[in-house]
Amino acid sequence: MRIAVFLVDINLEYLSPDVTRVFFFDVDENLIISVGEEVLMLHDIHYLCLRMLGKKVEVIYIEQISESMKNQVEKIGIIVKPLKEIRNNPFLKALLLSDD
Repeated sequence: MRIAVFLVDINLEYLSPDVTRVFFFDVDENLIISVGEEVLMLHDIHYLCLRMLGKKVEVIYIEQISESMKNQVEKIGIIVKPLKEIRNNPFLKALLLSDD
């Protein structure tokens, strides 16, 4: 399963509020077998959907997303979850620096 985690990066926000950092995790059984990173623009939902389909992402964790963007992403078969739910994923929870 490929998971995408969208994180706020204040250095990128300085350039544009639509720019965000995305980390990709391939999870297999009990292991994270690969990790990737990309910088994306979130202003165009079609571009976002194409990138996620191209990366074969199945689940997205994101802090803020409009309801219309969420619906568009879910229409193409990708599950959208709030970033705070990352704690419910046993693989990704291990990557957190703080559990607060």
